[in-house]
Parts: sequence; structure tokens; C-alpha cells
Amino acid sequence: MSEEPQIIEAEGDGWSVTLDMTAAPEYVMLTQRGKATTERAQTRLQILRTHLPRYLLPDGHYCPLIADQLKQATPSMASLKSSRSFLETFSGRLGYIVFLVEPERITHHLMAMNIEMLDKLLPGRYAFVTSMEEAKERVRAFHERQEWNDSPNS
Repeated sequence: MSEEPQIIEAEGDGWSVTLDMTAAPEYVMLTQRGKATTERAQTRLQILRTHLPRYLLPDGHYCPLIADQLKQATPSMASLKSSRSFLETFSGRLGYIVFLVEPERITHHLMAMNIEMLDKLLPGRYAFVTSMEEAKERVRAFHERQEWNDSPNS
């Protein structure tokens, strides 16, 4: 019996998606590069549907997801729509998602629309950060909160 792969990669015309599960169940890392296209969004959704269920936490949510968006092209309205589709599909099972973005993108208009959508679909279960160290710190804090909530004295 062979082991499941820990890194899943897919490429298209000017884009790529990688799901790195080597740090699971602490977190999984989704990296998107290049153009935001419908094909990339569909591929991302397929990869996550196939592999995230392997990492359910005791509370029934998937382990935290770090979405590295540092090397993706400037967000477009199409990428906002694909993000909404992704979040609507997974919001009930996502325990926590950390978006790793460039500092100047946090104030971008489409990012503001994304935040509004996140507030509706994942209230209090997401963060935007600008470094991998900060992303890991947010994930660590998430796990500490979960342990505290699961303790018999809580």
C-alpha cells in the first residue's frame, strides 16, 4: 500500500497551485502563483476537495490553511468570485485560514471586498499577514485556543 503524496502540484497557462501537507495536522499550505483564472480556481477547488478531508481536527474542522498569495498576479474580479466559491464550499469545515499577502495588497479595493465576504462566511476565523513567521504564529495561537476550549475546565 503506497502512502498518499504530501505535496500536490498543478500547472496551467501562466499559473500554478501547490498544496503542501508536510506540516499537517498543524496546518496545510496552499500556494497560488501567476494569473487568477477560472481553470486555476477549479483546479484549486478539486485539490482541496480531494485532500483537505484527510486533516480533520477533533472538533470536525479541517486543520488550519495558510493561503500563500505572495506570488499570484494582482487579484481580479474573477479571483474574487472564485474565492467566494471556495469559501462557500469550505466555510462550514474551515477552522481557520491565514492569508499571506503583500502589505500593499491589504488595502486594495478587491481585498476590502474579500474581507467583507470573509466576515460573513468565516467570522473571526481568518487573518491577513505579511510574513510566514506571522502566519505560523497565528496558527499556533489558533491551536492553543482550541486546546483551551477542549480542556475539561473550560
